[in-house]
Amino acid sequence: DHGRSLAALRSLAITIKVLGAAFIVSVGLLTMATLLVVTRAGIGIHGDTLEVLHLIGADESFIAREFTAPVVKQALLGGLVGCAAAVASLLALERLTADLLSGTLFAPKLAPAHWAAVSAVPLVLAALTLITARVTVHRSLAARA
Repeated sequence: DHGRSLAALRSLAITIKVLGAAFIVSVGLLTMATLLVVTRAGIGIHGDTLEVLHLIGADESFIAREFTAPVVKQALLGGLVGCAAAVASLLALERLTADLLSGTLFAPKLAPAHWAAVSAVPLVLAALTLITARVTVHRSLAARA
């Protein structure tokens, strides 16, 4: 009876999924926290420049764009590097476990939808970065006014 073996594999697969989801959520939260601190530090460092920009008529949207553009570019680059590492890891995992789990329901073969989700991570990260940085800049500028 392979019921016990299959139950153990099913439990392992569920545990891996839960841990993966928890990891993704924690990385997202840490990214937002880091962006918050970095953006506030940048505003604090460049406070005099912000005052001059306000005096010459720059609005908050212009200043927010100037602060967020480099951060979003770095997030997109980091997301692409991380995505490449994830793809390499997943391909290695598929290759290493192909013989062990072939013919079972648990063979780690990703469907095209899964690969699309993995490849969308850099874009989601860039969007999260953009939103977090923009909100932080607008709130910080409003607090300075």
